[in-house]
Amino acid sequence: MAVVYPGAGNIGGGGFMVATLKNKPPVALDYRETAPAGASKDMYLDADGNANSEKSLYGHLSAGVPGTVAGLFASHRFAKLPMQVLIQPAIDLAEKGFVITEGEAQALNNARESFEKYNTQTPVLVKAKGWKKETHWYKKTWPIL
Repeated sequence: MAVVYPGAGNIGGGGFMVATLKNKPPVALDYRETAPAGASKDMYLDADGNANSEKSLYGHLSAGVPGTVAGLFASHRFAKLPMQVLIQPAIDLAEKGFVITEGEAQALNNARESFEKYNTQTPVLVKAKGWKKETHWYKKTWPIL
């Protein structure tokens, strides 16, 4: 889902795992996002000490450090299959591309202004002619683990 439906969360987010294991105590993992190491209590204040909610909601200062990848590896100790087998379908989709729906194309096109506003370089999510239904993602669009 992180490759074909990134809006669902996943690699850029965090989560929880609660599992019941055969003949073992239950397991709970918390791998939610955390604040960046450089975060400070005043980072969302303007020069007058007033809260600037735009900074906390949009752009690079609004991001937490994702916990999902760490959570995947922490939970892997309970898996039966090797990590490479588990993540290979996502790698294949990211490398070979996939078809997007009309709604996904429209969502990407609607977000174009924000993508451009909050990035110092044009991100891969911005296409010059816009996204269209059944547009294939180009190979290597997403970074691969």
